[in-house]
Amino acid sequence: MSAQDNESSRSRPPLRMSDLHEAFLAPHGTRERIGLEVEAGVLDETTGLAAPYVGPHGLAALLHQVSREWGGSPQWAGDVLTGVHLPDGTKVTLEHGGQLEYSSPPLTTLSPW
Repeated sequence: MSAQDNESSRSRPPLRMSDLHEAFLAPHGTRERIGLEVEAGVLDETTGLAAPYVGPHGLAALLHQVSREWGGSPQWAGDVLTGVHLPDGTKVTLEHGGQLEYSSPPLTTLSPW
């Protein structure tokens, strides 16, 4: 640390707990929502290796199954299936590196009741 950095840190008022708390508060009048994102690697159950994109145990087959069984709308990048958007706003998408991401729709409460 240089003498200038040391002097600068001495001239600042100490950090208070309220300073940290305020960083997480929404501006007045803002209605915040919260959602959940979960990413997971997908393994081929027959080999134990990372699932490929193509094939009967591939990510494309899994996304097609999600679309069929959960009533989702397929999302494409050209001719590559990259995700499924469900009617309630949930998304199941293919991420870089081959993981699958589940994203819930943002809600104003953590409890659906």
